[in-house]
Amino acid sequence: MRNVPFVRFSLLAAVVVFGCVRGAAQQTPLNEEDELADAQFRRRALRFTDWSAPVNLGSPVNTAALDGCPFITRNRRDLIFASNRDVGAGPTDLYVSHRESRRGEWGEPFSLGPDINTPEYQEFCPALTKNGRYLYFVSDRPGGCGATDIYVARRLSRHSYTEWSEPQNLGCQVNSTGIELSPSLFEDVGEEDDDDDREGRTVHLYFSSGLRPGGLGFGDIYVSELQADGTFGPASPVLEFNTPFNEIRPNIRGRDGLEIFFDSNRPGSLGGSPDLYVSTRACITCPWTTPENLGPTVNSTSIDGRASLSFDGTELYFMSNRPGGSGDQDIYVIKRRRLTGRDPD
Repeated sequence: MRNVPFVRFSLLAAVVVFGCVRGAAQQTPLNEEDELADAQFRRRALRFTDWSAPVNLGSPVNTAALDGCPFITRNRRDLIFASNRDVGAGPTDLYVSHRESRRGEWGEPFSLGPDINTPEYQEFCPALTKNGRYLYFVSDRPGGCGATDIYVARRLSRHSYTEWSEPQNLGCQVNSTGIELSPSLFEDVGEEDDDDDREGRTVHLYFSSGLRPGGLGFGDIYVSELQADGTFGPASPVLEFNTPFNEIRPNIRGRDGLEIFFDSNRPGSLGGSPDLYVSTRACITCPWTTPENLGPTVNSTSIDGRASLSFDGTELYFMSNRPGGSGDQDIYVIKRRRLTGRDPD
């Protein structure tokens, strides 16, 4: 799996999964209390308009090369993503683009530098903690548990995206012999909590894993909880999402953990290629609802994947290789307006 652009994991999944159906989808039934909470949640949660049509971010974010796996930071002014713009068809590195305001234009992207990026291996699918101090990402560098693993590095300066500690592998309770993708964190913590002070904190890491032993399909979604010793515990499948098809690259709403997006090629996807899906829940211990396709306004018959929702829930960035883009794969954004609810910032 060395030096295979991350878009090809989706292509491979689309090919393999139709010939590799294993088992049946499992759903967690709702009890009476959960049904009541779900009904109350649905009444409260109608606070957004429908999604707009996708807009290509254009230059300088997108290029003739491969650009994807976006992550929008909490302040919505920094976009971290993967690209092989400097090496053509070679491995992807992580880049960041900045804008001066939430309505401003995206600036020229720059590399996160050699502390994160390697010359021979892939770095992609980034995620930054809520306070911006830790970067989670995926790499196929040597020394991991499988084909691609999740790593974490500490940001050494709040004002720099090029100074990082040495990346650490999350270990083989999270990572497997398969393909791990797209870490996404829900941190049920206070605004000023230090990442090194974990007492009383609840942190869940959502990610997808392909060809993992015991998995239901080619790619499945898992969750792992941060332990008292600072490591993540054994990964558990999220049964409400997984099917014999391909469910990958989850992104959970960081504000409250009540909405999650991922891509799947399950029946109902346009053209049989991966589409973006969404699921919600009434509380952070409640079961997830049946995932719903975001529909033809957002999805296409091409690959649409790796969504990243802004902290306030009004912008969703994702990657697509649909016609009309700048190159092999581009980054797009869709927007919705909040109808009710307090601005989290």
